[in-house]
Amino acid sequence: GIGFFSCKTKSLSVKVLKPADIFVPANIKTLAIANRSLPAKGNGNQFRNVVEGIISGEGLFVDRKASEKAISGLVNGLQNSPRFNVTVPDGLNLKGTGTATFPAPLSWQKVRQICNNYSADALILLETFDSNTSRHLDSQQKTIKKDNKDVTYTEYTASIDIAVNAGWRIYDPVNRKIIDQNVYIDHKYWDKKGRTKTEAENNLPKQSDAVKSAGYFSGKRYARRISPAWIWVSRHYYVKGRSEERRVGK
Repeated sequence: GIGFFSCKTKSLSVKVLKPADIFVPANIKTLAIANRSLPAKGNGNQFRNVVEGIISGEGLFVDRKASEKAISGLVNGLQNSPRFNVTVPDGLNLKGTGTATFPAPLSWQKVRQICNNYSADALILLETFDSNTSRHLDSQQKTIKKDNKDVTYTEYTASIDIAVNAGWRIYDPVNRKIIDQNVYIDHKYWDKKGRTKTEAENNLPKQSDAVKSAGYFSGKRYARRISPAWIWVSRHYYVKGRSEERRVGK
């Protein structure tokens, strides 16, 4: 007789360590993280940001709150890192341009002082933060059956797209080197439906909440750039099935 074996595939989820996108020297284990994206007092950009917030409907100082959320997102993203410890200096007041333009790098003396004060091996600064919001409203005709009749109505779709521009730098005080200077432009998008324009728009998150959510998301994304992370992946494997013996010929 001849034996036939059937093979099946099964899958299981396993945790694997995904490497970081960039190389950070092995001696760097503790990171101090701070916000330098806010404009200094007397800086014309502070007034511009207030006017922009009023015109855009984002509310006053929404970028300030969203930049703080970006720091929280980065810290949260690194807390489960197998590579880094994180410290957030309390009351550290560093001012930047308040726009999407990078300020001049922080002096190495200041970087060294901050790292020494907080027992950190390197300093990560959110150097720039800016957000732009676009809203859209679309409509289309829909038909449903009601009492065996076709009823046509207008369905509205309201959407909001938040573009966040976050610029980060990592300072290595020992080698007096900027390890990374990177701008992330992240989009976060929501859309909601309704039977009226107002219903569709009211189903969207508040604009200020949407901007803060996008800021947090951008911080989490930067954490993935600089740190290895445990992720779940699916793996397929073969399972040997039952053998069947058949007699072929005589």
